[in-house]
Amino acid sequence: MENALVSVVIPTFNSRNNLLECLGVLSFSSYSDMEIVVVDNASTDGTYDAVKQKFPNIKLIQNERNMGVTGGRNKGAIEAKGDYLLFLDHDMIVDKQMVEELVKIIEADRSIGVAGPIIYYYDEPGEVWAAGTSINMLTGKIHFNTFNPDKVGINEPFNVQVMPAALMVRREVLHKVGLFDDVFFAVYEDTDFCFRAREAAYRVVCVPEAKAWHQVPVDMEKQELQVLSRSYYIARNRIIFMKKHADRRDFALFLLVFLPIYAIYYTWRSVRRWKPKFIKEYWRGMFDGIREAL
Repeated sequence: MENALVSVVIPTFNSRNNLLECLGVLSFSSYSDMEIVVVDNASTDGTYDAVKQKFPNIKLIQNERNMGVTGGRNKGAIEAKGDYLLFLDHDMIVDKQMVEELVKIIEADRSIGVAGPIIYYYDEPGEVWAAGTSINMLTGKIHFNTFNPDKVGINEPFNVQVMPAALMVRREVLHKVGLFDDVFFAVYEDTDFCFRAREAAYRVVCVPEAKAWHQVPVDMEKQELQVLSRSYYIARNRIIFMKKHADRRDFALFLLVFLPIYAIYYTWRSVRRWKPKFIKEYWRGMFDGIREAL
């Protein structure tokens, strides 16, 4: 198993402390044949210098501008040498055995193209943030699997539509389906990639024995504010994704029925939180998405 090189690709932007913690934990991984590629998307918080000083053996790439999650991942993937590429968000903390568990599963079954861990909340280590996700192809709504496999007796890898935030990809999948679609920049990029992998007849699986923790809010109010802060890309990219993957009838119903509902819903959420700037961002994203899709 240790003959397979794993390239961990981490794009980052102005999240120095989270990234340093992520890298520090990765350095204790039980899997030894691993290279780490950090792509700094023109951070202004000293990320590049801090990583260069504390982790001099890491392959560090500095972009001249923020290329987003997709651009950062793609730049890292081009530079990576691994048989498998682990695309990791900069605010992820991985279990010591996680990389090893993912390699074990993906090497045992060539039908698996993408594998990821059970992801828990960083501040609530026993509460599941995502055991894979799925998307309703009529409404465009993403659903997070939040069941705890340990509590329901699941100990074998299981199929999911999408693995978010931490996904190990077989290199041949990249050759067949291409890199992450830069049109997304951020949000829906994992969903689109996993859909393309599944369309190419690869399985996407969640591995219960592999564990990670995500530094995202547990508090519902903070979660909502985080969602609202991404209003532009949520509105825009949902439309682009649905145009790309839904059938024509469902996409038409999505535009006619569900898109107006989302617009009203996000407007109401922004007003309720006294965040009027997000109303403008959501509607701008919606119209940009329509223009992009049509």
